[in-house]
Amino acid sequence: MSKITINDRRNRKMTKSGAVTIPSDLRRKLGFLEGGAVQLTISDKGEIVLKPTTPVCAICAKNPAVKKERKVPICSDCAGKIGSLYEKE
Repeated sequence: MSKITINDRRNRKMTKSGAVTIPSDLRRKLGFLEGGAVQLTISDKGEIVLKPTTPVCAICAKNPAVKKERKVPICSDCAGKIGSLYEKE
């Protein structure tokens, strides 16, 4: 992923617990998903860098999750296996 610089100087206040709200338009543009995990690092320049992480399947932990089933990220392979279990009943 190439570096994206957004010339947007909207200031945000930090909560007592250290939370900062990223505006929804920026979250969508940069690929941050609701409930998604982020990787937080500090650059050599002392800048905080946030990167969205790719959720992995909660069942097999191998494949990238493509959907959420009851708020649990699962891959298409596991979703298919679960679906076939219900079809047998």
